[in-house]
Amino acid sequence: MTKTNLFKSIGIVTIITLITKIAGFIREVVIGVNLGTTKAADFVTFALTFPTFLYLIVGGAFTTAFITVYQKIETLEKKGDFVNNVNKIVNIIVFLLVIGLLILLLIFPSIFRYDTISFLLVLPALFFYIKASFFSGVLNAYKHFIESAYALLLNNLTFLLIITILDWMVEEQIYIYTLSFTIASSLMYFYLRLKLKKLNLHPKKSRLNNLKGKSTKRLFSLSLPIILGGASTQLLALFQRFYAVKLEEGYIAAVNYASKLVLLPQGIIMTGVTTVIFPYLAQMAGKKEYEKIGNMYYTGERMLFYILIFISINVFILSEDIVKLIFEYGSFDKHSTYKTSIMLKFMVTSMYFSASSIFITRYYYAFEQNKFPVITGFITVFILNPIFFILLFPFWGEIALPLATTFSVVIQHFLLRQKLGKILKIPMLDIRVFLLRLLILTLYLGTLLIFFKTIDHLNYILRLTFMFVFQIILLLPFIIKRKHFKKLKES
Repeated sequence: MTKTNLFKSIGIVTIITLITKIAGFIREVVIGVNLGTTKAADFVTFALTFPTFLYLIVGGAFTTAFITVYQKIETLEKKGDFVNNVNKIVNIIVFLLVIGLLILLLIFPSIFRYDTISFLLVLPALFFYIKASFFSGVLNAYKHFIESAYALLLNNLTFLLIITILDWMVEEQIYIYTLSFTIASSLMYFYLRLKLKKLNLHPKKSRLNNLKGKSTKRLFSLSLPIILGGASTQLLALFQRFYAVKLEEGYIAAVNYASKLVLLPQGIIMTGVTTVIFPYLAQMAGKKEYEKIGNMYYTGERMLFYILIFISINVFILSEDIVKLIFEYGSFDKHSTYKTSIMLKFMVTSMYFSASSIFITRYYYAFEQNKFPVITGFITVFILNPIFFILLFPFWGEIALPLATTFSVVIQHFLLRQKLGKILKIPMLDIRVFLLRLLILTLYLGTLLIFFKTIDHLNYILRLTFMFVFQIILLLPFIIKRKHFKKLKES
């Protein structure tokens, strides 16, 4: 793929991801409008999070490890055998996960509270999501990035279509969302399967063999740390919902709505770039092209900093207006707006640090140095986050939940960044310079926002629009510098 086609692919994937994330976010808005921050909303959030949690950990880990190993296999024949072998391994893993969840359901029915039938309805989605993740990895390995991006868009759009249809047919709203979730995931799976067959890339039926082969061993040695690292990231989100149980009813849903708002811009920016760039990053790591990798890192990190800090400051100051604009309809009342806006205001403080940490870990994975992200992830989730929450909760109440996450993620970010400098053999930005930039940007944007927020005679929708456009015009020259794009193109 030429450099022009690379940037074209990044652009197309980013646009598709933008539409996908918006469609996925509309799903959360629909749930919020219909269920508000009630016990039913808490349950739907928990039910849909469970298969997604396992899909992101297992499916995401195997896909990342698969691409890293695949790019370094020399012959096409060996690559084909490797794809077939991994397909069989994924099938076995999904089977064991489903059986394990059914056993848990029988032994500990209280874990799956409120309605067991709904959990059984979403269980098949686990198979469809993990298999779809692997199929997307195969397409990405063969440089078919757009097809895998379309699959997620299809999943989110069909979910919205199906809940609209089922709303006329099914009385119980919980069943509408869980059933729609599974049907939409099955359509995504079959779309990817057909695409692979059409491109003659679908894994062939064969016996599982050569488990002790070099490539398969590397797959397991890479995927296990990535699973643990991914688990730590997802467990952090899951623990937020667990801690929310200590608060009054509805905070589980409020945390979910707030996290979706935070993940919307973060996901759009991160997915489009990492999906396309990671296979090339793995290739450059194999060739030890440190200068090109360093240029790619500097450019990506600078853009992440300015774009996400800009968004974070806006959301922090305007959290109540944003939640009111998006959610406050139907069952989502002013009390729901208060809960969600409080969570959003402080959850967004971790947006840049979380996104940058994900961006940095891709460089660790490309160089097959996975232990450090796992160690820092474990410390973040199981040590720092609980300690900060326990210390802050008596004084800050519900605000302790997002603040504990922010403090722990910030520490992990700086640890990962400093270690990466030694791996890439490049100097990292001094922490004092970083904090100075952060302070200047915060004061600059914060002053503008507070000033515009005092203009009471404007409708809050017009005020939000005017403020956003005005800031973009002022900040764009700092975000985009031609020399950084020149460096990226040279990479």
